[in-house]
Amino acid sequence: MMLPFGADVQIDGSISMGAFITLWTIRLSLLLFFGTIAGWILAGRSRLESWRLKVCWTLGFVLFIAHVCAAFHFYHHWSHSAALLDTATKTRKVIGIEFGGGLYFNYLFIVIWLLDLIGLWIGLVKLPTQMNSFRFLWIGYLVFIAINSTAVFEVGWTRVAGITGIVLLVGATVIRFRRLREEWLGKR
Repeated sequence: MMLPFGADVQIDGSISMGAFITLWTIRLSLLLFFGTIAGWILAGRSRLESWRLKVCWTLGFVLFIAHVCAAFHFYHHWSHSAALLDTATKTRKVIGIEFGGGLYFNYLFIVIWLLDLIGLWIGLVKLPTQMNSFRFLWIGYLVFIAINSTAVFEVGWTRVAGITGIVLLVGATVIRFRRLREEWLGKR
């Protein structure tokens, strides 16, 4: 069983507390991340539904930050250099090029998600379902990074979660376009 950051599996098949926290914070964050975006795709203009999705989006972010803190604490010992080296090693294994710069894309992921949350909570975005072109691009960036981080660079259940998230978003998009098509055809 391969775990992120080279976590060891114990003789009885259990994993260390650090591995457990690191794995489950990202899995739950991904669930909320992909679920919230699918909810936005499918949502109407209900303020209550919008508020629930905003709370889920916030909890997903908090869990993601917990995941990053767990990874830095348990695996990188709060060393940016160690995290860069680990990222470069993983990138070399996956695509054949030793490149640690992906870590900076993850930092940008945090900044964009945080800015989106601030915009939602202070009212710059009236409803989370409102997607102007700028917000569409930065949510698109978040989805792109989440997909690459899970479906491309991870293994096991984390990869399954990423692929499930992709399927969920594609399914929600198909349903949304069908609804819009039915509305459009109904108005003719």
